[in-house]
Amino acid sequence: MITFVSTGEAGSSSWLVDDASDAPTHSFDTFYNHHRNEIGSALSFALGSQTLGQEAVDEAMVKAYKRWHEVGAYENPAGWVYRAGLRWGLSWIRSRKRRQLREELVATTELEEEQTPSRVFVDLTEALAQLSPDHRSVVVLRYLSEWSVKETADALDLAEGTVKSRLARALNELRGILNVEINPEIGGDA
Repeated sequence: MITFVSTGEAGSSSWLVDDASDAPTHSFDTFYNHHRNEIGSALSFALGSQTLGQEAVDEAMVKAYKRWHEVGAYENPAGWVYRAGLRWGLSWIRSRKRRQLREELVATTELEEEQTPSRVFVDLTEALAQLSPDHRSVVVLRYLSEWSVKETADALDLAEGTVKSRLARALNELRGILNVEINPEIGGDA
């Protein structure tokens, strides 16, 4: 059965949906409860701020909820939510003046350092913050969220080769920043 669906948002497009084949396999509530914290943590690392990461996942979850019939039918709805949150977060960062952003990130970093029991975690957080958002995203999804190369590629809308290339470059940068030897097999199988 084909249904005409409209998001109801100004300037948004409508689409035709085949209810039988595109129906979400689970409810939004189940998806939200299962993935919100994981995606929020990944976005916090990728965006360099726990607060911004949590706002980004909330914004992305609202978008997913509004389009759940479509998003829930995707092969990797968590990847879609991550990508939507990352785009929102990067847009937010670009929209702020550099001076305001620096002051906020310094204050956030100092607060996070006071609350962090392990210096290794602080060093890793600081090292990740020095990577570009593209490199940070692949490292966070691949090694911290333990997603496969394919899942990471799908989430970021990249070719698997691009993910592997970015991972290699990012790990080389992290080796230099942390002055340690990093084993690329930590995250598991490709």
